[in-house]
Amino acid sequence: MDIVKWFDPKNKEHLSAYCHLKENGFWPNEFIPEKIEFPELWQVSIMWKMAMAWIDHVNSSSKASEGDAVESKIKKLQGMIDLQCSDGNWNYDPYMHGMANGMIFAMSVLNGKDPKYMTAPDKWLIEKEQPKGARATRPTPEAERKDFGGFPFGKRGTAPK
Repeated sequence: MDIVKWFDPKNKEHLSAYCHLKENGFWPNEFIPEKIEFPELWQVSIMWKMAMAWIDHVNSSSKASEGDAVESKIKKLQGMIDLQCSDGNWNYDPYMHGMANGMIFAMSVLNGKDPKYMTAPDKWLIEKEQPKGARATRPTPEAERKDFGGFPFGKRGTAPK
């Protein structure tokens, strides 16, 4: 058997012996078994094995932390969905209804469950009769077009006419 096949980069004793080799120029006494052969470029091959073991270690560690990150994002998204789906938000107008259903869809992508969409109300809150002197808090589409210089209804950066 040759040193490359025998050397195990996941074995702490082997890694410690390699560090000894690197620092002193020779393997520790009695570390290498009797019938081990040293092919050409064995040093490069061992370093390659250690690099691949390190990549495997990093990938497995990052997958575990990615799972934690996804769980954290799912919890945050659920909080936003709870707020968006509260009475007065999702049923205010078609835009807010679409926002709620879009967030519900995003959650379904993350958790793999079928989405349970909000059904549009018979009448949006913005359409309901307002008390005298009250006004809607959301601007009309015409006001939005004027405020944003025609975008997204015209070219970006153009002045309103």
